Amino acid sequence: MTAEQIKVMRELLDGLQKIDRNLDMVLKVQAAWRSELNALSNALQNGFEERLQTPVKALDILSEHRRDHRPGKPSKIDSDPELRAFILDRIDMTTLEDLADQIAATFPPDRRVAKSALHRWWRQRQTTE
Repeated sequence: MTAEQIKVMRELLDGLQKIDRNLDMVLKVQAAWRSELNALSNALQNGFEERLQTPVKALDILSEHRRDHRPGKPSKIDSDPELRAFILDRIDMTTLEDLADQIAATFPPDRRVAKSALHRWWRQRQTTE
């Protein structure tokens, strides 16, 4: 064998050793991921059922706090229970324009809402439910 051939063989051997080290590292990472996936799967199977059966009180308290301290002014419909009940009772049976007219005929001027306010409130209500 010539010196050139020996040099090429050594380079090939070095390359194969690097590939072997990288393959070992990939297999170790794969084993770690498999272990993590099994742990997550077990946690989901065991812990998820328990959480479904227990009420989430802390989140309810946080939601209530956020609702009470939301920036901006609450809508007139949300802050007037009688107006809100009036709207909810009729909104599925009439158009927004007719509903705005019924509100104008029933409520005093400071409690009336326009068609655009009804539409905005209705859209927001549909996205939150």
